[in-house]
Amino acid sequence: MKSQRKPNLVMTLKALHDRAT
Repeated sequence: MKSQRKPNLVMTLKALHDRAT
């Protein structure tokens, strides 16, 4: 799933995951 349309969403999700860890 490579969504290049909304990279912000992926970045946000990754950031949240990083912070949740």
